[in-house]
Amino acid sequence: MKSQSEEYCLFCDIENKKENRIIYENKLFYARWDNFPLDKGHLEVVPKRHVISFFDLNEKEVIQMFNLLKKLRHFLDERYHPDGYNIGVNDGKAAGRKIHHLHMHIIPRGKDNPIIPYYKDNTKEKIIIFENELFYAQWDDFPLDKGHSEVVLKRHVISFFDLNEKEVIQMFNLLKKLKHFLDEKYHPDGYNIGVNDGKVDGRRIRHLYIHIIPRYFSDSKEEPWGTMETLKKGKLFRQF
Repeated sequence: MKSQSEEYCLFCDIENKKENRIIYENKLFYARWDNFPLDKGHLEVVPKRHVISFFDLNEKEVIQMFNLLKKLRHFLDERYHPDGYNIGVNDGKAAGRKIHHLHMHIIPRGKDNPIIPYYKDNTKEKIIIFENELFYAQWDDFPLDKGHSEVVLKRHVISFFDLNEKEVIQMFNLLKKLKHFLDEKYHPDGYNIGVNDGKVDGRRIRHLYIHIIPRYFSDSKEEPWGTMETLKKGKLFRQF
């Protein structure tokens, strides 16, 4: 939590029931309805401590965030019966973040409102950048921006929600290593990090992979990039 002497933060103001409509919580995170939903059931998972960047979470927080996301997925499956999910983070203003407190989106998607993939041509060969015991990182074949990469699980798993806790930690650690590499190589102003979980959400390959997309203020003369802005404007790029 932030002290009263610091700048007001909506997501730290958990007692504001009008703006923060909380449905679940655990020790370190809470889940709230998005105030400007992109689809029915659009929720956000928010850390209770004031953290700005996804990459500043610790391993205990990563596990609790993942467990709360799984609980939300079960709740949304029962309530809305979606065909897939977009799960992701806008990390930095250039990536579309409006509130400077980390929040992860989970957006149910249906066959009546799918994400339509948009692909840029790319002739780059597949190159593994880094790997650890359970994951590897590679360049995306159809990058949305300079440095667009993917973190891929070595065992065959289709859904993000089927990861175990060891895999969640190794995924997070490889994402942090990749972010450091991309910072040094491209100096981006922010990142979109996320997953398309289900074919209806733009996934082409039925094997789990996590996108990390560097974003730059120079990308747009108007608003910065980001999942929210891109989808609201009807530009259905392959988000996350």
